[in-house]
Amino acid sequence: MADDVCDDFPAHGDACAHNLDRILSSYPYLAHVFLYNADKGFVNRSQPYRMKQDASFRTEGAELGKMMEGWLSMDHKEVAEKVIHAMRSLSKPNYTFFRSSMLLGSVQ
Repeated sequence: MADDVCDDFPAHGDACAHNLDRILSSYPYLAHVFLYNADKGFVNRSQPYRMKQDASFRTEGAELGKMMEGWLSMDHKEVAEKVIHAMRSLSKPNYTFFRSSMLLGSVQ
């Protein structure tokens, strides 16, 4: 599943809310997607149907976006270097998934 999503992610110069919304509509199992570009900044999008229906999901999206934007604005070069190194050293892609520390109903 992750390979499919990665293949459809926009190119470096095409990072915008519209393209991330397209990915979310194509992959309804994704909750949030984001891109960071040092020149253009941070773009964070969340599943629209869940944003309309679920207040805790809206909170999660906002807090995740704030946290990731702050972290990547400080450490984007180091994070990118680690990901590139890991991708080059593995025969299969290595994906990192970030898990929110917020509670969603009875699920953490």
